[in-house]
Formats: sequence, structure tokens, C-alpha cells
Amino acid sequence: MKWIGSKTHALELLETIAKQISEKNLIELYCGSSVISINLAQKFNTITAVDIDQNVINFYNYFKTNYLEILQFYAKYHSQLIKNTKHYYDIRARFNETKDPNCWFALNRTSIGGLMRYNGENLNMSLHPNRTGTKPKTLSKIFDSNYQAIRKINFVHCDVLEYVTNTSIKNSLIILDPPYYKTNGMYKSNTQDENKLINVIEKLKDNKIILFYGSQFDDRQEIMKRYFCKMIEIGNKKNPGSFLRKTRSNDNTKIREKIFLNFDIDLREEN
Repeated sequence: MKWIGSKTHALELLETIAKQISEKNLIELYCGSSVISINLAQKFNTITAVDIDQNVINFYNYFKTNYLEILQFYAKYHSQLIKNTKHYYDIRARFNETKDPNCWFALNRTSIGGLMRYNGENLNMSLHPNRTGTKPKTLSKIFDSNYQAIRKINFVHCDVLEYVTNTSIKNSLIILDPPYYKTNGMYKSNTQDENKLINVIEKLKDNKIILFYGSQFDDRQEIMKRYFCKMIEIGNKKNPGSFLRKTRSNDNTKIREKIFLNFDIDLREEN
């Protein structure tokens, strides 16, 4: 799945951390593409991925028993899209009427930047102007390599605060990658409340937490100091990672993406 803000570039670092901790349960909150859960699935006994976007969760649960149907649908879609790009908008209209996971995935693979933009309950993002999506044969190989991992994951459609309030969570590694505040439309949940995130962290603080840093925390350093003891920049000489721009002003300064941990770990040799 394509996804804006995907954490693929952080996987090497997260895998190194996972090897050094004793926790055998992984919970990825605000999971989006679930790239972390999928790639770390073999390192944990139980994996749960939670997101408020029901279409994301519906797709992964549908994938577990229908991935061949998804491939067949996508192959036909890809062929028709090459002939006429208007087909993208026909499929978008079909999805908005039926909420078919096959349509949702086809749109995800061919929209601009993996950005699933909503207008109410309906998708309204555009076709990528220069790409017609992954070739079906390539996609088949991707599906085959991830099928077992996805089957192992428990995908849950739920508000994150509601989930952590109503679920007993112990001895787990928690991945927190909350949406940026004041970003309407890019996320189905719209603006993320800072106090809500603090409540989530408070309820999870007895577990090991990895929080992805965005510039939304620039003026909330007390949160970092209260709950987290270690900061790590993502990237090394081989993989420089990614940079973020400040989101609360017109400041275009680039800042290297970071993670905050509420536990200590020694990564000097790996990074």
C-alpha cells in the first residue's frame, strides 16, 4: 500500500530496537499502511494495528482471504487505465458508492503520493499525472512476500484513545505515529487533538513506547521531557532518512525526523 508519511525508511532502526527488547507484543497505533507491523511481524508473538480509517482496516482484513481477487481486479483496472485515464475516476465513483476494498486499493496505488484524501466519507484525490501504478506481475510478488505477515496481524478499526482505554495493554512495544495537528482532509480523522495524544501516552506509559516526532511537538517540549528519556534521529550514512518541514508557521526549515523512546537502549554500534 502506498501511504504518505510511510515509515519504510525507519524499518532498519526499528528492527535493531526490536532485537534488544524482551517484549513479544507489538501494537502500532495510527497504523496507516501498517508497514511497521508487516515488516516486524516475525519478531513478535502478537501484532495489532489500529487506525480510525475504516477503509484501511477493511482492506487488510479483506486481503487475508481475497488477495487473489484483489490481484485480478487490479490487473484489469491497470490495463484499462493505460488505455484511458478516465477509468480512474470511474473507479473512484464506484468506490464512493460501494466502498469496495478492490476499488480502494486500485485508487491507492495510482493516486498522487499515496494520499487518500477524503471529503466527508468519499474519496476525492486525483490520479497521479505521470504514473499508471505498479505492474500486476510486480504487485503479485509484493503480495506473496507479505501475505503471511498480514495474516498474522490483528487489524482493528477504532479511535486510538478509545482502543487504549478499553483494552488491557501490558508488556508491549507501542508504535505511535500520530497525524500532524492542523492538517484537515489529509487524514480521515481530521485535526488531531494534542490533549488526546497526551491521554493516549499516559495510558500506555507502563509499556515501551516509540513516538515518531513531527514539528507539531516543537512547542510542547514538556511532553517530551515528561514521558520520554531518549531521542534518536532516523538515518545513518547508508540511509540518511527523511526530513520534515515545520507545520505551524511559514518556516521552511528542514528538520531531520526523530523518534522518542520512554526507555533506554544502546545503538552506538548500529548507527
